[in-house]
Amino acid sequence: MDKKSKIFFFILLLLVIVSVAFTYYRTMVARDYKVVNTEVESSGTE
Repeated sequence: MDKKSKIFFFILLLLVIVSVAFTYYRTMVARDYKVVNTEVESSGTE
């Protein structure tokens, strides 16, 4: 591979890693919110 291809694949890989990390963080925050919200609803209905 030439230098331009290596740079392209490095940037592409970096974007994928950043995207996956951001999505994982956002999902964990949303999941924690839903768990707290579900606990509040279930304790209110019991």
